[in-house]
Amino acid sequence: MHMKLFFIVVLLILPTQAAKKKSRNIYYLGTKDEANPKYLRQFQVNISKARDSMNILVEFGQDVRDMWLTVGVGLWQRSNKNFRSIFSYDIDLCDTLKRIKSSKIEVLKVWLSNLFKYGNLSTDCPFYKSVYLFRNFKFDKDSIPTYIPAGKYQTHLCGYRKKMDGSKDIVVSSYLTYELK
Repeated sequence: MHMKLFFIVVLLILPTQAAKKKSRNIYYLGTKDEANPKYLRQFQVNISKARDSMNILVEFGQDVRDMWLTVGVGLWQRSNKNFRSIFSYDIDLCDTLKRIKSSKIEVLKVWLSNLFKYGNLSTDCPFYKSVYLFRNFKFDKDSIPTYIPAGKYQTHLCGYRKKMDGSKDIVVSSYLTYELK
């Protein structure tokens, strides 16, 4: 519990600018993805041979006006050979995109601007029926705060729409495993 609280405080409060003294590298190890054909015609993630970047293709088969995102990050634990959850958040993606410019969460602003830098994803909702590409996507070395410890991580991103009954209608689910050095 203390580890989770530490990561929440660090990622949400401390600005990335204060932690840019040393460059960090991410090496992408693997991905496991599932896309709902009701919303997505294609969803592909291809990791480069050098494991330092990815090409991502997302093709929406219809306009998506409201989208939520569950973001979870786990750190590999050698002792039990599992990823231990560091944090998990459920966010209204459309609302977050609207408010990002005025957000006080520096890490989120830096990471989202990094995402937009490599791709043609809309910076607001709706996500239109279209093809979105991210070529040679990577986290810029200076956007990775030095206070995040080196190690093997797994991030789970689950994009979904809320149904009238409160359940989730999954658009895409993706697990990305990577090593931070």
